[in-house]
Amino acid sequence: SKKEDSCQLGYSQGPCLGMFKRYFYNGTSMACETFYYGGCMGNGNNFPSEKECLQTCRTYCGIPGEADEELLRFSN
Repeated sequence: SKKEDSCQLGYSQGPCLGMFKRYFYNGTSMACETFYYGGCMGNGNNFPSEKECLQTCRTYCGIPGEADEELLRFSN
């Protein structure tokens, strides 16, 4: 989806001068980090909460979870 594709972008403050604390996904560290958003324009790698950032971007990057390991164990 377009939102998941946004996870690959760097963060963008945009041209406005607001100071809104937001989260962006850092693909290098595979973590959501804070930045200050100006309030207009920018890009889609911009989330109101760390939880929403992780839900959108970490799933997309295919980090295995415990459920995946359980399924693999039973399928062998």
